[in-house]
Amino acid sequence: MKVFASHDEQIQILRQRGMIVADEAAAKRILARENYYALIDGYKEPFLERDERLNPYGLERYAAGTEFGHVYALYGFDRELRMLMLNELLKFEKNIKSKVAYRFSEKFQAMDSFLESANYSSEAERHHERDRIISTLANLIKSHKKRDRVRYPAIREFYDKHKNVPLWVLVNFLSLGQISNFYSVIDDELRSGLHATSQKNSVRITNRPSCRRKSLMRFCAWCSRTAISLRTRKCCTDSASRIRKNWPA
Repeated sequence: MKVFASHDEQIQILRQRGMIVADEAAAKRILARENYYALIDGYKEPFLERDERLNPYGLERYAAGTEFGHVYALYGFDRELRMLMLNELLKFEKNIKSKVAYRFSEKFQAMDSFLESANYSSEAERHHERDRIISTLANLIKSHKKRDRVRYPAIREFYDKHKNVPLWVLVNFLSLGQISNFYSVIDDELRSGLHATSQKNSVRITNRPSCRRKSLMRFCAWCSRTAISLRTRKCCTDSASRIRKNWPA
């Protein structure tokens, strides 16, 4: 069981494991501001001694010359990388939501067509996810029809005015993971239409629907991981290698 350790004790632990902490006062301020777990546990891996000759028992020890400032520099780099990417991620999310809602509504123009199971992929293995998506959308509408206190006042306002809530409104209140699941259960014709739109915008993607589906799912998982402040650098490296396998140029 992990027990509480003061900042002084945390620094002592780091020193016992071979890390150089030259400016103890600065290290304490950083640990107080950033959190030991997020900083050290999150970014220590590149600095650990892996050579069996120097660390024969596989203990958690730092390579010779490792300084506290090295770990903090990597942490700072990762944070800056996340901020640089955030704007582009938000653009991607808005783009994919807009295109999915437009293409689906263009093909199925009846009111609440997105609640009809017949308007989705006929593949049996997708029926469970299809039913989940339909349930999510139905509950989102239902929960905003009669309640006085609602999560998204904009949905309630739209419903009060128009007596229905179309897909192009609802997608704005779905997570990227949910819209990716929605994409995974639409039929191949719709996915091909989205693919054609992407090609017109000079986005190079594979013609195989299964690959596009897997790649989008992986990308959404990566977005989720980076959004909760895990290591963007590592997530980027791991996810990119997987995406390349399923999304050839």
